[in-house]
Amino acid sequence: MLLVAVVVYYPALFYGYFPWDDFAYVRDNPDIKSISFTNIKLFLSKFYLGNYHPLTMLSFALDYKWGGGDVFYFHLTNILLHIANALLIFTLLTKFNINKLVCVLTALLFLVSPVQFESVIWIAERKNVLYIFFYLLSILFFVKYIERGKRMHYVFALTFFILSLLSKAQAVTLPLTLLVVLYVYFDIKELKQKIKTLTPFFVLSLAFGVLAIYAEQSHGYVHKQPTSILKACYALVQYVIHIVLPFNLSVFYSYPVVNGLFEIISVILVLLLITLFIYALKKQYKLIAALVFLFVSNLILILQFIPVGEAYMADRYCYIPSIVIYFTLGYTCFLLVENHSWIKFVPVLYFLLILYLSIQNIQVWKSNKILFTTSLTNQPKADLLMNVLGSEYLSENNFAKADSLFDKALSIDAANYQVLYNKATSLAMQKQNDKAIVYFDKTISVALTYYPAYLQKATLLINNKDYRNGLIILNKTIEIKSDVGRIYFLRALCYENTNDFIRAINDYTDATKYHYEDEQLYLNRAICYGKTNNFKNALSDVGLVLSRNPTNAFAWYLSGIAKINLRVNGCNDLVTAYQKGYQPAMQAINQYCR
Repeated sequence: MLLVAVVVYYPALFYGYFPWDDFAYVRDNPDIKSISFTNIKLFLSKFYLGNYHPLTMLSFALDYKWGGGDVFYFHLTNILLHIANALLIFTLLTKFNINKLVCVLTALLFLVSPVQFESVIWIAERKNVLYIFFYLLSILFFVKYIERGKRMHYVFALTFFILSLLSKAQAVTLPLTLLVVLYVYFDIKELKQKIKTLTPFFVLSLAFGVLAIYAEQSHGYVHKQPTSILKACYALVQYVIHIVLPFNLSVFYSYPVVNGLFEIISVILVLLLITLFIYALKKQYKLIAALVFLFVSNLILILQFIPVGEAYMADRYCYIPSIVIYFTLGYTCFLLVENHSWIKFVPVLYFLLILYLSIQNIQVWKSNKILFTTSLTNQPKADLLMNVLGSEYLSENNFAKADSLFDKALSIDAANYQVLYNKATSLAMQKQNDKAIVYFDKTISVALTYYPAYLQKATLLINNKDYRNGLIILNKTIEIKSDVGRIYFLRALCYENTNDFIRAINDYTDATKYHYEDEQLYLNRAICYGKTNNFKNALSDVGLVLSRNPTNAFAWYLSGIAKINLRVNGCNDLVTAYQKGYQPAMQAINQYCR
């Protein structure tokens, strides 16, 4: 297993960040840059992108400390956790007296399948591999508790469950999995007596489930309309297909138009699955009933009955269900091989196929552009993929391809504010300010509280020297989002250019309070201080700039002027400004220093 893991995942160690969530969680997240009591308290009290997972955030902080922020270490931890999960799966299955070859095959398929790449290579999905790690440990110790009756094993099982919940809220399904464990070990009479041991697990599950929904709602990730039964059945069958035959995978699957024959077949298949479960329960075919229940119970929460996000399914949600599917395939072959010896070659060939697909698909994740291009090929009507791929081209200043993708996305959904915003940004980068403003207005019309659109529109108005309307937009922006330093910086520019220097000074100061650090800010504020005859503060600001960048010729010029007005010799500074390339300094030298 370790050898196979190296063969498959070694290239991923040197991949970069995936743009969705990796930037917010890791690359640009100041919270993980140090480990302290304050930061740990922050992890325990803060939602990150609509999720509560303090242990996951702590793991990122440990990786940052370990590797100094090098992305390699984040990938390494994800891969090591995935390998550990495969080994735990093997260990768990052997506890149930399963044939060792079936255990190995299940763990190997789980380890290398391309449906796991989203959980393993995507750094932000650390929460997935981490919660499953503790999830499996909890099951392992619960099994030991059943077998040996030692209270310490029960305590360990409960502790690991809490750690799993603190890694990702999806761990709330664990009590149902433990219920299956009890069902496999005991008859109905004993089961009724043993089930009370799960009470603390269900209480914790309920509490963290409510917390997870609140976190999602507080960040606006819960939609108004839940999915239909038809779409849910379609998604359930699609998950099975993706796990068994991982072809044409994508990082995003848009909601399908559910009105075709396959959707109707999906409903029929789900009804047959339910019938099989009921029949297995009645006939005491425990293994069949357990497998069906485990598969469905670990998917039911992400079938969009609680509608979260824009995708109706995602490969990362296959992580636990894939264990059930791969075990079912392996165990079925094991049973059939007794009467049909040739079947022993089927799992070998199937594993080689999955391994081949993995080695091929791992290359797709090498760059975001390749990944999004491949995903869009497999999901040609996904406007979200068109948008993110367009953003990749936009970052390369390839405006023709970017605009083509944005326009195609808008033809699918003309009210997609993210696409409208990116289209406006593209036009602004091409210096088509008037057209860009039109698209920023369209963005605002469909997303009234999306402050970046207001901010960018104000920037263009300032570039057009329309300071009056710029002020109007910026005032509105501050009503929406009052803790962004750049907003105050831009409003200060408007005040400065309309000769309202006192308000400009106040806004430049507020910009620094909200962590907007820019050389130009201090130079501008120094000019405003000079306009109000406060040359002492002007000199202080200029001094700060020169302490960081002594090559700034304009700063030397302002320093010389401020000193002269403070009746201090500033001629040396003016000469330095001229020598460093600020030509207007010569006029001041002739005026004050001859």
